[in-house]
Amino acid sequence: MYAKMVYVASALRADNDCKIRVNMELAKGYVEEINVLCGVRAVAPHAFLPEMLDEFDPRQRALGLEFGIRLMEFCHLLVVVTVGGRISEGMAAEIGKASKIGIPVVYVQSEHISATRNEWLSEMKEVLM
Repeated sequence: MYAKMVYVASALRADNDCKIRVNMELAKGYVEEINVLCGVRAVAPHAFLPEMLDEFDPRQRALGLEFGIRLMEFCHLLVVVTVGGRISEGMAAEIGKASKIGIPVVYVQSEHISATRNEWLSEMKEVLM
């Protein structure tokens, strides 16, 4: 039996490569936490695509965003992980696409991602059942 797929959206864009790498590592951590807590296959293309594409080249950035949005079409849920409630341009596009194709969206603050008693986890599990 296949695990349900969950798309994880979090901020990537930053003003330098070092900060982008930090955001990539954060995304990898969110994916791992969600996999462990929920028994799903969480995906976050922005956790690895900047290894192949230049985030500062508009054409390559657009390609990465398109890849992510296409991947989301195979997912059962979108989890939006925010820092201070901030939604980036790329995250907004992902939320818009999820709404357009009927994928439920769950929001969680980054500092609550590993706290199993939080409401977001119950909401996510309910959507996936």
